[in-house]
Amino acid sequence: MRSVKADPAVTKYFEREPRAEGLFYALIRACAAMGDPSFDVQKSDIALGSPRHYGYAWLPVHPGADRPPVYLVLTLRLKRRIDSPRVIQIVEPYPGRYAHHLILSAPAQLDQEFLGWVREAKADSLEK
Repeated sequence: MRSVKADPAVTKYFEREPRAEGLFYALIRACAAMGDPSFDVQKSDIALGSPRHYGYAWLPVHPGADRPPVYLVLTLRLKRRIDSPRVIQIVEPYPGRYAHHLILSAPAQLDQEFLGWVREAKADSLEK
């Protein structure tokens, strides 16, 4: 597995909830193990992947009462709907393109099912 170095832009992004920064780096380490540790820190999220973004990690603006105390939302763009209780919301911004919102509150959630969806989103992003 590639080492993932701390990035000052990531630390700045997580100023509002520093405890979530470790979750982000756990996600990036898992992505690195799959061959793509690239990310782009933006104003409202951190985009995953290169040359095309396939996912977005972001902090909730207004955490829900039924949510864990510390978590990230990961949005994955796929060509199909995932029917899983782990998906908290699905949006279809374009016909046949689905944005799936998932909660990441512990590194242990980065299991084979979760990482399979990440791989699928990466593959979908590379298709025209």
